[in-house]
Amino acid sequence: WAVKEAVGEELMQEAVKAGIEGTPFDSSRTYLRLALKRIGKNLPLYLSLHAQGTLITLFSPGIHYLLDYLGFEKKETGTYKALLSGDIKRAVSRFVENGIPALLMVFETLFLLLLYVLAAYGFIFRLKKGEKWPLLFALVLIYFVLAAGPIGEGRYRAPADPFLLLLAASGAVFLLL
Repeated sequence: WAVKEAVGEELMQEAVKAGIEGTPFDSSRTYLRLALKRIGKNLPLYLSLHAQGTLITLFSPGIHYLLDYLGFEKKETGTYKALLSGDIKRAVSRFVENGIPALLMVFETLFLLLLYVLAAYGFIFRLKKGEKWPLLFALVLIYFVLAAGPIGEGRYRAPADPFLLLLAASGAVFLLL
C-alpha cells in the first residue's frame, strides 16, 4: 500500500512491465529508477509539491497529538487542502468550524513564527560576531526541513527543533541584552 501510494498506480504498472523479480532491493531499485524518471518528466510540478511540503513541514501544527492525548474530539476540516488549492475563503471557514483546536493551532503557529524570527536574529548576529556554529545549526535545520519533501508534516521537523531552539535562544539573548 505504501509503495502504491508513494509511487502511484501508473508507476506500479510500469514496474510490473519492467518485470520486478528478485530481492526487495531489486524492486526498490526499479521503483527508484521509475520514480526519478517520472520526477524528471514533471520537474516543475514536483518542485511545486516539494515547496508546499516544505512549508507544511515548517508550519504544520503538531497540536493534534496533544489534543488526542487530552481527549479532544478532532475532525478533519480540510483546511490545508483548501489553502494549498488557493481557496483562502474556504480555508478560513473550515478553520473556524474547528473551534478550540483551531485556536490552539493559531497559538502554535504564532509561536513557531516567533521562534523562526528569533532564530534568524540569532543566526545573523552570531555570524556577525564571527562565530561559526550557527552555520552548522542552519544546515541541520535546512536538511531536516527539505528531507521531508512533498510529504510535509511537522513531525519531520522534530529532529531539528533543538537546533532551532538554540538559535532562537541566542537571538532572544541578543535582543534582550
